[in-house]
Amino acid sequence: MIGLVLVASLLLILLMFCDISNEVPYDRINNKLSGRSDSWFSNMHVHQASASVEWLNYSKPNIQLKMQYPSDWQKVENQNNVTLSLSQNGSLGSEKGNVSIESYPSGNEPLEEHVGLGILNYRKHLPNFVLNNSVTDIFGDNTTAHKILYSYTNVDNHEPYTVTEFWTIIDGKVYLIKYQAEATRHYSANLPIVEKIIDSIHIERTAIFNVTSQNYPSLAFDITHDPYDIAVNPINNMLYITNLRSDKVSVMDGATDKILTDIKVGTNPEGITIRSDNNMIYVANSF
Repeated sequence: MIGLVLVASLLLILLMFCDISNEVPYDRINNKLSGRSDSWFSNMHVHQASASVEWLNYSKPNIQLKMQYPSDWQKVENQNNVTLSLSQNGSLGSEKGNVSIESYPSGNEPLEEHVGLGILNYRKHLPNFVLNNSVTDIFGDNTTAHKILYSYTNVDNHEPYTVTEFWTIIDGKVYLIKYQAEATRHYSANLPIVEKIIDSIHIERTAIFNVTSQNYPSLAFDITHDPYDIAVNPINNMLYITNLRSDKVSVMDGATDKILTDIKVGTNPEGITIRSDNNMIYVANSF
């Protein structure tokens, strides 16, 4: 009997040593977990944070955008962009954070040039701008994009802000998806919800992108440099095209598609519109 007990004890000790020999060192476990922080752990946090959130469907057909957003976020739309914002005392653009999706013609320029131009503008106009990361990434339904992460000081409240942006080009349009919030209190706190918003984004791809279907002359994108927006005067069939990079508005004859002149305007002209009743043209410059 004593012999059987000793044999059983020895077998138990051997099994314990076998288990110990199969353990994974802590640093390997830590590396595996940290490697999953952008997927499994992120999804877990998103699930926990969004479990009690009511989600609404949203679509913007003119830029082929579909997505979801929380019902307690405020939504503001313009022609080619939409902004979702956590409200603070009923105001938009608060330090708690906002997500914006903007689209504009790529002008046949590669994505790297658009991102580079954006970064140059940020360096010029944002106080204490610091580019923290610039990588290729994906968003939504596996859409490849260029992702940048940067920080700056907000001029209104003098608080540090953190910003994540996704840039991509689809069917001749640049899509810029931006999340920004006050860095120390709100950016990380609202990131799980924002990740779910960005993961829900779907941009419909069309088989053929036809600029003329939007009343844009087909030659305009070859003649002008980095066109951003266009306005048509129905009275004289003149077209006015903002050129983002050259700080000019090109005047084009709609009948011949020929540039008649370039008008120097402010820095990085974007939006343009016409009042046909008094023939006044209004240009909005970025920043």
